[in-house]
Amino acid sequence: MINICLAIIEKNTLEGDESVIFNLLDTKSMSSFAIVKKSKVISILNHLVEQDYIEKTGNGRGTKYQR
Repeated sequence: MINICLAIIEKNTLEGDESVIFNLLDTKSMSSFAIVKKSKVISILNHLVEQDYIEKTGNGRGTKYQR
């Protein structure tokens, strides 16, 4: 028997920039190397990772974020 557990995310749980970045990851992954305003975006991405909304893979220039 295989059990699959999916997170349920309510639409109103994320606000502002977190919501924008989360929605961008709906269609593609995001590379940390390609981000222009890194400090704010990386901070938001790491916060979303901590809350288990998105996954982070790789390190350094190879870091990718995806839903």
